[in-house]
Amino acid sequence: MSRPTIVVAVRASLDVTAARRLADYDTLDEAGITRAVEQIHTQRWGRWDLPAHLAALTSIAAIVVEKGQVHEYALSREAFADETAMLAHLFARMPGHAADVIDWDGHDVDTLIARCVAADARLPVALARAHRQCLARWVAPTPHDHPAPDRAFEDECSAIFTDADDDASAKTLGQRARARTRLWWRIQHTRRAMSDVQRRALITQLEALERP
Repeated sequence: MSRPTIVVAVRASLDVTAARRLADYDTLDEAGITRAVEQIHTQRWGRWDLPAHLAALTSIAAIVVEKGQVHEYALSREAFADETAMLAHLFARMPGHAADVIDWDGHDVDTLIARCVAADARLPVALARAHRQCLARWVAPTPHDHPAPDRAFEDECSAIFTDADDDASAKTLGQRARARTRLWWRIQHTRRAMSDVQRRALITQLEALERP
């Protein structure tokens, strides 16, 4: 546990400004443009997944563990002037050296980094030199030709391995980040990278953060 840990969960919506640069949507409002882009992608590739170059981060949840201390950050786009300001606020709270950076299947961290490229913003050292870990590869590996994306199994694994009793469909971003954190600690314990005492101490801190 010599490196800090950063557990990330993000949500994004269509970047309407970016979409308008690619096509003439005339007088369509944001909802109309979103439906049009979804339809185009579905027609072309048979499915709609928001790609990072057309995304705009709406909220970020992060759990940062450094020197045995657990910190939780919840950021909403509504509280900042723009996406770049929200990212800068989060990055200012990250460790100043390489960290283990964890999400479920790599998608959330990839999106975070891609949005920094879009904003021409410099990554903090913790992300630029990150040791990335995807929880799905540890607890829900699937064959390469499996039709379901790895993220389809996150809520199932959360319920099985972290004793989650909340409704997965109503899980907040903060709850998702905390569930990922608990699962990472379980993996670290299994790998003999964390002792029982260390794990219990961290869980106690996380539980304290969860209380209103």
